Amino acid sequence: MFKLIAATLLLLLAACVSKPYVSPTQNYVLGKEDLRISGTLNQSQDFGQWLTYNQTNELVVWINGQEVLRGNLAAQQSGELHGNYKGKAVTALCSSERKTAAWVSVSCPILIDEKRTVTLTF
Repeated sequence: MFKLIAATLLLLLAACVSKPYVSPTQNYVLGKEDLRISGTLNQSQDFGQWLTYNQTNELVVWINGQEVLRGNLAAQQSGELHGNYKGKAVTALCSSERKTAAWVSVSCPILIDEKRTVTLTF
């Protein structure tokens, strides 16, 4: 009985998975300023109360090492998030495409003051 309980607890703990995906840093010149834009997509999966399945997709974007945007994308890893960098509006327009049964490609064009700069991919 103890082995069954231990195996069940181990299985439940293994089901709580968190995977960070890092997009390569990209350079962009905005006016006279050199920008280094990077991001991570943190996917967390767990079972909530009554064994309901929960998935969160948190996107974090940095410009020159400063966090400018943080928010959760919908379960299908698509959505629009907003932030700010030195008084300029920052927008991530994310969409996803299923490549295989186990892999979903996420693409996030980054806009600064409504001007498209780089596209972060995860």
